[in-house]
Amino acid sequence: MSELSNVAIDPAIAAGLQQLNILSIRDVDSLKKTVEKELGSNLQRLQNEHADMDSPLVVNGFPRDDIDVLQVRLLRRNVHMLRNDLRKVMDRSHELINEHFKELQAKTKQETHAAADVEHRIPFARITEVVHASPAAKAGFQLNDELIDQSAKYCYSK
Repeated sequence: MSELSNVAIDPAIAAGLQQLNILSIRDVDSLKKTVEKELGSNLQRLQNEHADMDSPLVVNGFPRDDIDVLQVRLLRRNVHMLRNDLRKVMDRSHELINEHFKELQAKTKQETHAAADVEHRIPFARITEVVHASPAAKAGFQLNDELIDQSAKYCYSK
């Protein structure tokens, strides 16, 4: 049986949770890692007490004498609190990630529309010979004219 030790949760976690709605995605990720580390530490300390989240604290109506019941109870409380805190942080992280990708998608759509306005004038052929009185000559083709694909303009706008 160990003596009652300090089982307080890191105060930086509480401070981070109070500012959760104004934190950036990187700060939220950092807070998540801190909460996970603290949660792991508390679970390890609980295991060191030879207990878990479900093990009984009493036998035949009396407190167990092989564990520090108060220590285990405080550690369990911390684990419950940290799990709730982690859930809040994860929810906020999901919100921020969704916002980020919505902004990224809107930006991509704007860039796509801007790209659609660009005229694509890359020639796919060059006229090297025009026969007199041929359909090409009647259409006005001249030597060294370059042909571009007009249908490409419509492909990019969709």
